[in-house]
Amino acid sequence: MLQWSGLSKEVDVGIDLTTGSLTLEEPHVELLNKHSLQDASGDEAPTDNIRWKGRGPLGRVVAGNPEAKDLTQATFILANLPTMQVGAKLRHETTWYLGRTVLTGAGWKVTIDSSRNYREIEVDLRDNGGHAVTHSGRVEREDGTDFSTEDLQDVIHVLRYVLSLACGRWTSPVLPVAYNDAAEPVWSEWTSPLVSPWRPSLGLVDGFHPEQLQELFERIAATWADPLKQEVVQRAIYYLIDANDPHPLELAVSSAQSGLELLAWSELVEDRQIHTAKTYRLLKAHESMRELLALHSISEKFPPGLTELASVAAKLTGLAVGDGPEVLTRMRNGVMHPSRTKPKFSTGEWYDAWCLARHYLQLSILGYIGYQGTHRDPAVKVHFAGQVENVPWNP
Repeated sequence: MLQWSGLSKEVDVGIDLTTGSLTLEEPHVELLNKHSLQDASGDEAPTDNIRWKGRGPLGRVVAGNPEAKDLTQATFILANLPTMQVGAKLRHETTWYLGRTVLTGAGWKVTIDSSRNYREIEVDLRDNGGHAVTHSGRVEREDGTDFSTEDLQDVIHVLRYVLSLACGRWTSPVLPVAYNDAAEPVWSEWTSPLVSPWRPSLGLVDGFHPEQLQELFERIAATWADPLKQEVVQRAIYYLIDANDPHPLELAVSSAQSGLELLAWSELVEDRQIHTAKTYRLLKAHESMRELLALHSISEKFPPGLTELASVAAKLTGLAVGDGPEVLTRMRNGVMHPSRTKPKFSTGEWYDAWCLARHYLQLSILGYIGYQGTHRDPAVKVHFAGQVENVPWNP
């Protein structure tokens, strides 16, 4: 039995965010879908609740009308999302805090509010890991017009990839609830999208630069109109997030290079038609990577902070000085095709190769979507708050 209710005052949902399964605790789960979003005055804007009575594992449950076309807004919650350090003011009782980020693009307006006790939540996550609800959100059309559940699912999908790319690990809107113009809940989806356990952010967005998140949303939302670009962006982000996990470093470098090969094919063959499929296949992996980097003015030389790569180059015969693409390719080939005669590399050398591979892939993704702003560069080993770099095609 699934019913709307305005009685519950607790959030008690058994969500296993690691395995992607959602389990409802017996005898029932009472979910307060009160996401603490506030209206324009700063006052809290209460929403209704959803109650599910049942037991057992839950893959996906849709409540209400899956074909509704008269939606005016939807709310959701977010787990393990780093907070922006600047933003609009929010009020809780007599306390004001900076916690609101507003994103616009492709006709959508997305409002994301951090929890009023976010700092305590983040300290707990840093100490203990795991998962916690850190933000709430609202989606609506910029012009106030109605939208359908299909439209809503599309923008939720966009947000999943935007926010995951932004923080360098998986996060996604959870438990969306959609409302009509009478503020009645008419649709909700209960599922458990992939949300990575908490770890320090390796994402490209800096907490003091909300304009980065705005442009990411705008650019990625625009790609959703082209099914092929949408597919490429999704897969490239998958590769980058896999590459952000350095356990082990060798496989992380391989994941990044796979993402670069995906983008090289997409740009050189499908989009720009610089190569035919036949001529592209004649290229070596480092040659196609080099051409991809050149499209976006990304230097193939070693970034200055990655000093261990010089010793890697010295171990490889016939290598041009500072040739990043060939270094990565030959290190990866040594892992995929091991040999007693191939050189071995230290952890420090693999670490710098990992930074370089992520540097190339992150910039190549940003170049592919037409991003023009700044980013946190993986090739910079020590980041200070607010430290960002220009993309090389817009210095």
